[in-house]
Amino acid sequence: MSARMIRPGKTRITAETDKVECFGVVAEFNPFHEGHAYLIQKAKEMTGCECCIAAMSGDFTERGEPAIFDKWKRAEDAVEHGVDLVVEIPQVFACSSAPLFAKGGVGVLAGLGVCDYLVFGSESGSIHDLISLSEFIEEHDSRINDLTASLVKDGMSYPKAREKAIGMMPGGESFAAPLSNDILAVEYLRQDLNGMTPVAVKRTGASYRETASLIRENMIKDDPYKYMEEEKRYFDLVRYRILTESPDELEKLGASGSGLGHKLAKEIRYAESLEDLIDLVKSKVYTRTRITRLLTHLILGIRAEDVTEPGYIRVLAMNDNGAKALREAKKRGVSSLPVISNINKDMELLDSLQKKMISFDIIAGDVYNIIKNYDLYDHSDLVQSPVKA
Repeated sequence: MSARMIRPGKTRITAETDKVECFGVVAEFNPFHEGHAYLIQKAKEMTGCECCIAAMSGDFTERGEPAIFDKWKRAEDAVEHGVDLVVEIPQVFACSSAPLFAKGGVGVLAGLGVCDYLVFGSESGSIHDLISLSEFIEEHDSRINDLTASLVKDGMSYPKAREKAIGMMPGGESFAAPLSNDILAVEYLRQDLNGMTPVAVKRTGASYRETASLIRENMIKDDPYKYMEEEKRYFDLVRYRILTESPDELEKLGASGSGLGHKLAKEIRYAESLEDLIDLVKSKVYTRTRITRLLTHLILGIRAEDVTEPGYIRVLAMNDNGAKALREAKKRGVSSLPVISNINKDMELLDSLQKKMISFDIIAGDVYNIIKNYDLYDHSDLVQSPVKA
């Protein structure tokens, strides 16, 4: 369902008196902080739901960086602070641009089939304005994409180019300004919500990303040597992969194209560190975030054709309320995607394309463990099981 088809919905009612009323959120919890707790509390007040289901990114985040804690710890922290069920956004979506990140997160929640609402933070806090903006972008999508590409080719950064492209459209002047703040909210609304009613919670104080960034910065300051060693291990993996791929193959990676793969191949022998490599490659066209996403795609082997449709729902952590929601989904047969709780046992539920997609989650865990210097067996996705709080 496109954004233009979204209408205020009603909580789905069934004959079961014990039905769990649920709302879904898409998050990274990198790490979990007061902003997340505020969002969950406000969502409960606004929706009347008591069950929060979070679709959370795995070991590598939307900005293409290793998460500060692994996905199992972040999922456990979330359940300890108000979330009832945490499911994973497949890695191929979790480390991609905003439209694909939203597609993966919303797709997992919609596929589970028990969420009555989709809740997200927003600077504007106006669901009406956000829906209008998402409908406008949907209507003019092709032209906006063409204008954005042209502006990027002329040297403008992608975020600024997209904002300007929207403003250049007839009637787009009033929409351009808020786009940079609410870009994820808009992308959520452009997805198939499968009956979920969208709810915007107005953010207060510092933004979530700024708050999470500050927490991470302080953690790094407290133990700089640890994170310096992690970055060295990450850079060694990056160097190896760049040196063993041809420039043409690098161009096929998910975040590549427009000569970025060739630029990486050209600069790698001059770079002495990860930051050095990013500085050598970065330009108005190649933003830092695009480069870090590409490096993650590189070490995980994710190509553009690997990012298709969410293919499964993988459980990371839950409490009794979350377990009840899962049982309800199974009882009512409302899940359109297979639910994976035991990755070894449940793999038989997946077709070949789904198995390929989940293999990136497993590889991401292995690579993350190398970077963090964790035991590869004890911390493997093939050994870990959902956390029950």
